[in-house]
Amino acid sequence: SEEELLTRCGYSAQQAEAAASLFRETNRRLFGEEIRALTTFSHVQVDVNTSTFEGLKALLNMLRLDAVNYAFKKWGTSCFGLPELDKLMKIVYLSMECISPRMIPNLEVNDSLTSILKHMTSGTAAPPMMHDFHLASLMPAVFHTENPGIINRIFQKIKEFNPPHDSIRFSLSESHDGKSVRGSMDLLSFSERMVLTAAVKENGGAVKYKSVPERECSTEELSTFCTELGLEYEELSAALFTAAANRDSILCLKDGIETIDDITEAAEVLGGRNKDAAWFYFGRLIEGREPYELCITTRDSLPPVSDEQLEADRFLAFETLSFAVTGRNVKTVYFNDLLALPNDYKRVKATGELRNIKRTKVNLDEFEPRLSYKDGFEYRIVKGMNNLIALVDSDPALHYRGSEAEYLPVTDGSPAAVILNRCGDSRSLTIVNVSERSVSFNLNAAAAGFGGSLELIDNFTGRAVQLKSGMLDITLGPFGRLWLSDSAVKIPGTKLL
Repeated sequence: SEEELLTRCGYSAQQAEAAASLFRETNRRLFGEEIRALTTFSHVQVDVNTSTFEGLKALLNMLRLDAVNYAFKKWGTSCFGLPELDKLMKIVYLSMECISPRMIPNLEVNDSLTSILKHMTSGTAAPPMMHDFHLASLMPAVFHTENPGIINRIFQKIKEFNPPHDSIRFSLSESHDGKSVRGSMDLLSFSERMVLTAAVKENGGAVKYKSVPERECSTEELSTFCTELGLEYEELSAALFTAAANRDSILCLKDGIETIDDITEAAEVLGGRNKDAAWFYFGRLIEGREPYELCITTRDSLPPVSDEQLEADRFLAFETLSFAVTGRNVKTVYFNDLLALPNDYKRVKATGELRNIKRTKVNLDEFEPRLSYKDGFEYRIVKGMNNLIALVDSDPALHYRGSEAEYLPVTDGSPAAVILNRCGDSRSLTIVNVSERSVSFNLNAAAAGFGGSLELIDNFTGRAVQLKSGMLDITLGPFGRLWLSDSAVKIPGTKLL
């Protein structure tokens, strides 16, 4: 009620009653007749009806292509990516080209990388630039599993679609919203998503869920789950499911299966080592919901460490690897990550909005004195982030006209990610240890195009790293990192701290 809202805002009971009464008396006269409006995402985001002239005009006047895949609404559908969308985007692109031909539309669709690349290669109304959301949840999963090979799935997906070189992605490793789960659903396995979701809860974050059909799944999805766990699809589907009436490729849980324990009893193969993954997958069918976004800061989404110095190294390792993986595409940093701010529990408690855990409003007068302590966490982060951005911005190997970044596997299985970026004759090797232990391994730099070099320069330390017959002997401490190139990247001194 109005009284309850005003009381929560700090009004006394008497003040709230008086103000609420006045509001009810004048509400319609001041604000007009009450109407019902569709709000796909939240009560503060009212949808624009783009199927009307007035709605289309409003969209073009605002020109914010946010969640544009939901532009049209049709009963009996998911409303996501309906066929009318192509015609709408053609109108938008033509309008922009007429008014400002040098303006590049940046389409925002919170969806999997597969979906993003399909849009960018559609050939009909393909956007030249799109947001991608996969890094926000994929990168923390890399650090929690200590499996840098996960990164290679990004580049395999890009090669599969081969988007035109004059298109580009607006890559987000973090944003003011929760970390997108949907953005990496085609890149992370069920087990990896389970590990990440559990880690977010353990580290003080929260999980937002979205509704899914209860007690049913597609045959394709169940087949993917069985493949990941090495299970027999036919055996599992016969034990747990029946075919849905009049709907091809949809399976429904059998009557009598109500809990996870019922599932593991009916299908013994889901016990033991597979039980956690079964809980994560089948829990969504029983509860009718699945994780949609993870509300937690970048700093707290990573594995806990024992001291602040190591925590700073871990955070900078994360950001370094994110920039390298983004490569030629538009690189972004969420403002609060410039300071590596932790979870803001006070703001969540005060507002009730889970996303506000990462929307801290910093008081400069309170924060600035911490920067005077040169060995402190805050100074190390601010200096490290500033100089990292200056390096990334100055390295010609990451120019937007360059090639997509490449993942180079480490043969001995060390938890180190190696990313190659190239543009023309410029090349950079970024090497990041994603674990809390020291690692040593050999890397064939000649295979990455550095065969004619006798040494490479690490742009973080200025130290020369010798090559022996085209091989690099790499040793990295916990969350250690290297940014190697044939010669030192020229960074204007005014950009460095």
